[in-house]
Amino acid sequence: VGHGVAKQLLADPSEQLEVPGLGDRQPRLLSRQALAGVIEPRVEEIFSLVHQVIRESGYEELLSSGVVVCGGSAVMPGLVELGEDIFLKPVRRGSPTYGGALFDMVANPRSATVMGLLEEARLARTRGQKAAAQAGSVKTVLGRARDWFLGIF
Repeated sequence: VGHGVAKQLLADPSEQLEVPGLGDRQPRLLSRQALAGVIEPRVEEIFSLVHQVIRESGYEELLSSGVVVCGGSAVMPGLVELGEDIFLKPVRRGSPTYGGALFDMVANPRSATVMGLLEEARLARTRGQKAAAQAGSVKTVLGRARDWFLGIF
């Protein structure tokens, strides 16, 4: 991701990268454009599969505002442009909205997954506390009704 470009046309053909050798092979130079030639088809394939799932789900019409990409790969140059080519809708990078401590560390697309999981856990805990409180209030009402019936009979 640090050296890659998701859309080959946007890669500088004169920029060279040193690619580490595998096993006993020596490192070699590779143009950034050649690396993009490997990355682009994979990103295209992933976006096409996502687009197919969205179409099959029946929710494609609800994406009038476009698609949001997040995660570590979202910062790769050319990803947004390639996404717009595939989805035929606006595509943008998403970052977590967080205003607490360590804001500068988590307010980027790379942190979206972990921040989303933490938020989901927080919401589940809140829902669990509300459900427990509601169950407690139901028990209290039922307990009072029981006491009332026992008092009468």
